[in-house]
Amino acid sequence: MLRFLVYISVCLLLALPGFSCRKHEEAGTEKILQSAASRGDLRFRVYSDRSELDVMDNFQLILQAEAPESQSLVFSKLKADSANYAIVDFAAAAPLHLEGARLLYECRYTLEPMPVEELRIPALKAEFRQGEQRQELQSEEFSLKVHMSEEFKAEQEIDRRSGLPLARSLHRARGARSWLLTGFLLLALLGGLAYWFWRRRSRAAEPLQLEPAHLKALRALQQLLEQSLLEQGAFKPFYQRLSFILRVYIEERFQINAPELTSEEFLASLTREDSPLAEKRALLQEFMTHCDLVKFAEHQPGEQEARLSFDYCKSFIEQSAEVAETLS
Repeated sequence: MLRFLVYISVCLLLALPGFSCRKHEEAGTEKILQSAASRGDLRFRVYSDRSELDVMDNFQLILQAEAPESQSLVFSKLKADSANYAIVDFAAAAPLHLEGARLLYECRYTLEPMPVEELRIPALKAEFRQGEQRQELQSEEFSLKVHMSEEFKAEQEIDRRSGLPLARSLHRARGARSWLLTGFLLLALLGGLAYWFWRRRSRAAEPLQLEPAHLKALRALQQLLEQSLLEQGAFKPFYQRLSFILRVYIEERFQINAPELTSEEFLASLTREDSPLAEKRALLQEFMTHCDLVKFAEHQPGEQEARLSFDYCKSFIEQSAEVAETLS
C-alpha cells in the first residue's frame, strides 16, 4: 500500500506543469583520458568512462600503467570521499603482455557521484619497483561535471520559513494562491522525496553481486594458457602474470594485501597466528621464491617446470576456495 501511494504521488508530481525531468544522454563506453604522466619508459594514465555524469548513475575510473617486464607496479588506493563520491566496486586485471617486453597494468573503480555540480577526483600515484629501487608517477587532480534534473534539485531545496522541501514553482510570485493547490503540491513533493530516499537506501542495502574470487582467478589462469607464452619461450612474462593472479586471488579471498607487498613482506604476514594461510606458508614461499628467480634473477626454467608452477597455483586456488567460503 505504501509503495502504491508513493508511486501515485510521484506520477502526480511529474504530471504538473513546471516539473519536467531532463534525461541526460548516456555517455559512450569509450575511455576518456583525464590525466597522464611519464618518465623514461614508464607511463601512467587515468581515464573515466564518460566526460559528464548524471547524479543517479555510477561511473568508472580506470588506472593504467606501462612498464618494462623487469619492474613491478603498485597503484595507490583511491580513498572514499563522501563529499564527492562513494566507492561501489574495485577490480584489478592481470598484466597484459605488450610488444617490446613491456607490461600493461590496469585497475577499475566503480564510483557513485554525490549531488555536487563538480565532482573532484584527487591526484593518484603509480609506484614502479625494481628490486630495492622505487619510482613514482603522479596524475593531476581533475573534475567531472554532474548533471542534476530539475526534479532532483527541487527535492533538495528547503523553504527557509517552513523547513519543508518545495518545488521551484511554489517560490514564483502569484497574484492569488489557492491553499488547496499549495497543499496538494506539497504532499506530492513529500511523496516524491520519500520515494527518492527509499530508492537510495534500497540501492545501498542491496549486496553487490560480485564474482567469487576463485572463479575470477581460474578464468585468468585459462586466459594465461591461451596466450601460449610457454610455447613461445616467454617464461618471464608467464611467471609475472602467474604470481600476480595468485596475489590478487589471495587479497580478494583472505583480505591480505598481497599485490602491494614484496614477497618477503607477504610471507612475513603469514607467520601471524590469525593468518588463514599459515599452514600454506612453506609451499607459498617455495612458489614465490621460484617466481622471483625467473622475474628478477634471469633464471631460465624449462616448459615442464613452468607447467608444474602453473598446476600448483591452480590447485592452491581450487583447494582454498572452499576454505575461504567456510571462513566468511
